[in-house]
Amino acid sequence: MNGLADVVAEIIGRPTLRPDLMKPAPYLLLTAANALGFDPAKTVLVGDSVADVEAARAAGAQSIGFANELPKRATLVHAGANSAGI
Repeated sequence: MNGLADVVAEIIGRPTLRPDLMKPAPYLLLTAANALGFDPAKTVLVGDSVADVEAARAAGAQSIGFANELPKRATLVHAGANSAGI
């Protein structure tokens, strides 16, 4: 795994043919938190889209919006990101 096996605990993706489990559904976040033994409320999702922010909120997690330009920062903050930066 390109030398990452020691730093990556889980790789989680949506099940095949289940687009309903894609973000903004909280499935991926809840599955990851469960696999790692964390309460979702004690986790943070760093994402670059409104769907990421919505998924974090649906999972009960915090979110950090990552924007590559100033207008996107405002969009992520408006969507409810707990923090957003460029």
